[in-house]
Amino acid sequence: MASITSKVMTITPEVALEMLKVNTRNRPLNKRQVVYYADQMIRGQWQLNGEPIILSDGNVLLDGQHRLAAIVKSQTTQDVLVVKGVDGNTFSTIDTGKVRTKSDVFALEGIK
Repeated sequence: MASITSKVMTITPEVALEMLKVNTRNRPLNKRQVVYYADQMIRGQWQLNGEPIILSDGNVLLDGQHRLAAIVKSQTTQDVLVVKGVDGNTFSTIDTGKVRTKSDVFALEGIK
């Protein structure tokens, strides 16, 4: 059984660059998404919400490339939940949930 650990880490742009060096299994980077996240970070709107950066048991980045790239782009430091030690074979099951639509957000806020 894998030994999975998690903790909130302060990620500087330099640390984000190091983590991105082990980004060998992700989809192509969406520059528009990176710009969007970076803008939120620069404005101080980015929040620690429990969504983790995930590293495999072999220290490969499994999830979080856009957030890490945004830290680099924004040149800000962010507190981020980091989960390490996840079995690399589980990659195909990560980040496969339903995307929250604008309609979903409106419904949650009671807006018709």
